[in-house]
Amino acid sequence: MKKNIVLGGIVLLVVVSIVFSLLALNQQKKMAYFDYAEVHEECNLKRDLEKDLEKIVSTRKSQLDSLNFELTLLSNKVQSDNANQEELDRFEDLKSRFLKLQNNYEQENYRLKEEYFNQIRKSINDKAKSFGEANGYDYLFSAVGDGALMYASEAEDVTEEVLDYVNK
Repeated sequence: MKKNIVLGGIVLLVVVSIVFSLLALNQQKKMAYFDYAEVHEECNLKRDLEKDLEKIVSTRKSQLDSLNFELTLLSNKVQSDNANQEELDRFEDLKSRFLKLQNNYEQENYRLKEEYFNQIRKSINDKAKSFGEANGYDYLFSAVGDGALMYASEAEDVTEEVLDYVNK
């Protein structure tokens, strides 16, 4: 009889332990991470904006090259002492215009590059949040190599899924 009571107590204890374990398991948070650098490098928006920037920079470079060519021709004439005052004035005006335009283009190219970077970052952040919500994650980490995520099982890596989602 004592053996049955002890055995019944052990079985009851095992059943209660299993029930509590299952309850605790159900309450675990769903977590995953993705490689932010990979998503950033491979996202379509970045590629599109880079192509746009390349076109703009190329057009500006062509304009500067054209002005530079004209400057070179005038410079040769000025250096050969065959230039009249009108040509000297034109050379100085053209040189000033070239330097001002070059400076403006450099600043605008930098500003545009920063604007595109911020646009890409915002898009990835917004879509990562949407991805996490749509897929029922409690936490979605971004592995950016800054120590924020020191280890994660590869089974939790959803980089490819996030990249597909960002590129929709």
